[in-house]
Amino acid sequence: MKTPHLLTHSLLALGVSLFSLSQAHAQISFDDGAVGDSNWSSAANWSTDTLPTTGDTITIGSAYTVNFDVGSQSLPSNATLIVDGTLTTNILRANGADITVSSTGLLTAPGNEFYDWNNATVTFQDGAQFTNATWENKGTNTFNFELGTTGFDTLAPSRFFVSGGAGAISNATYNADLGGASYIGGSQTLTLIDYASNNAGMNNTTFQTANLNIIDTGTNAARLYWDDATDAVKLSINETVTWTGAGGNNLLTNAANWDTPDGKAPIANDTLLINNGDTVAHANNLPGNTTINLVGSELTTDGPVIRLSDSTINVDAGSTLSGLFWDLDGASIVFEDGAQATMANWEQKDINSFTYQLGAYDFTTLTPDRFLIGNGSLTGAIGNATYIADFSNFANWSLSNLGSNSITLMDFNIDGEGMDNAQFQSASFDYINMGANIENAAFAWDDSLEAIILTFDINAVPEPSSTALLGLGGLALMLRRRR
Repeated sequence: MKTPHLLTHSLLALGVSLFSLSQAHAQISFDDGAVGDSNWSSAANWSTDTLPTTGDTITIGSAYTVNFDVGSQSLPSNATLIVDGTLTTNILRANGADITVSSTGLLTAPGNEFYDWNNATVTFQDGAQFTNATWENKGTNTFNFELGTTGFDTLAPSRFFVSGGAGAISNATYNADLGGASYIGGSQTLTLIDYASNNAGMNNTTFQTANLNIIDTGTNAARLYWDDATDAVKLSINETVTWTGAGGNNLLTNAANWDTPDGKAPIANDTLLINNGDTVAHANNLPGNTTINLVGSELTTDGPVIRLSDSTINVDAGSTLSGLFWDLDGASIVFEDGAQATMANWEQKDINSFTYQLGAYDFTTLTPDRFLIGNGSLTGAIGNATYIADFSNFANWSLSNLGSNSITLMDFNIDGEGMDNAQFQSASFDYINMGANIENAAFAWDDSLEAIILTFDINAVPEPSSTALLGLGGLALMLRRRR
C-alpha cells in the first residue's frame, strides 16, 4: 500500500502529465485580438494569446480572414486545421496536418503561390473554395471530397504540381464520399478540381495509379478520373456505360470493351448498354446491382455459369439470353415481346421479378431448357418470385378474340422442381396497364406442358360513337315519357 507521501507525489505527477497533454493538444481559434492585422504570426489574434503549436486543433471561424505569414512557411507538425473562414498565404507547407475546409471555407493565395500538401490529409466539404493558388501533391497525401445532396462545388486551383514528377501521383489517395442515401443528384459528371494549368504532365492513365476510392455509395455507381481535355479531376455518377467491343474478346470483364471514363471494367450499380449486336459473355458473379440494357444483342455464359447478383436485365425484342447455367440470384428481368431466353438452366433464387411486356397481339414464348429453384439467402421457393404481365403495348381488340385468351410466356423442356400449378400460385402476380376491355387476367403453370401461361378475357367495349348514340337514344326515351 502506498504511503500518503508517495500517493501525493503520484497524484502530482499525474496532474502534471494531464496538464502537459492538454497543452500539447490545445484547442485554439483565431479571434482577431484587435492588434490591427489578420496575421497568423500575431499571438494576440489567437484565443489563447499564444501561437498555434505542435498537435493543436486550430480553427479559423467563418468571420475571419487569416494571412499565413509564418517564416518557416510550415504549419505546426501534426496539427489539425479547420477552415470555416478564409486562409490566404504566399506559401503554406502542410507538414503532415489534417486539414478540413468546410462549406464556408476558402483557401487562396494572392500571387498564385503554393499550397504544398506535404503529407497532409485534406478534406473539402461541398461549398468549399480553392482559388488563385497552386496545388502541389507531395509525399503521401489523402484528399477527401464530401458531396452535398446534389453535387459538389468545383475547386479551381491555378496550377497543378506533383513533387517528384507525375509518377508520384501513386502516393496519393483520392476519396469521393457520396454520403450514401443522402446523395439525390442522379446521373451526372461532377468536376471536383479544375486546374487552370497542368504543370505535372498528368493524364488519366497515370492518375489511375493513385489510390482512388468511392465511399458510402448507397445505390450509386461512381468513377474518379482525370479529364485529359480539361485537366480536371472528375467524378462520373450513375452514367450509362456503353459496350464498344474494342477489347479483342467478348468478355464483359474486359475494361477495353467499354467506354468507361476511368478506363475500368464494370462496377457495382453500373448501368450498362449493349446495343451493337455483339454477343457478350460473363462468368460467375456480375457486379452487384448492375442494370444491363440489351438492345439487339446477346448476353451469354463464359464457362458453366453466370450469377446475376441482384441485377436488373432489360431484354428488348431483338435480344437474347443464352448459354449454360443462369443463376438468377436476386435478379429482375424484363422481356419485351420478341426477346429470347434459350439457356440450358434457368435457376430462380432469392427475390426474383419477371416482367413480360406483351406485343400488340401476343408474346414470343421464352424457351429455357430446365426449370430450377435454388437456395440462396432464402430457402428456395416459388413464393419468392413475382410475375408481372404488362399490357401497355397490347392492342388486341379484334372481335375474333373476344372471350377467353391464353398466351404461353415460358415453355420449359424439363421441370427440375416438380412444379405444379398449386405450388405456382404461391408466387406473387401483377397485371399492369390493362385496357378497359381486359378482365380476369391470371398466371398459371401448365402441368402438362411445364409452361408458364397467361390467361385473360377480352370483352367488347362500345366505340365512342356508339356510346354517344346510346346516350341520345336514352334522352329521346326520357323526352317521350315526359309528354
